[in-house]
Amino acid sequence: MLYDLQYFILTKYDTQIFDYLKTRKDFLQLIDCNAIMSELQLREAIRKTERYIQHNGKIHFPGNVLLMYLSNTNQINVAINRCGINSKTNHGVVVFSNNADVEFLVSEEFIKLAGRLIPYDLSEKDFEVFSNMAKVDTTI
Repeated sequence: MLYDLQYFILTKYDTQIFDYLKTRKDFLQLIDCNAIMSELQLREAIRKTERYIQHNGKIHFPGNVLLMYLSNTNQINVAINRCGINSKTNHGVVVFSNNADVEFLVSEEFIKLAGRLIPYDLSEKDFEVFSNMAKVDTTI
């Protein structure tokens, strides 16, 4: 896996965090934990995102692909609204490829790192998770 993940508590929400995210060349995406059923769902979405990026080199914001897989839509604005952090976000997960990005977010007190905040696996949700991602695969 090219990307890693870390759970966090959102401690500061303002436009500066989005300004920073927009300048990153490495993969960096913050996700609201309320939008995720399980870590298995998240890891599968990460796997699918990695594969999609390998075959589609013209992606400006690859984190949006991850959000589309998690939110079951091919509409970027809908995916951001469903899964992206917002002023009501308390707990989240950051998916990243460069540790320095996470260290910056922590040092600027945007986030405080935390332990796992969502269950690893909810087997009763497998059909929903995988069928939703298959729908996204066919539309993006």
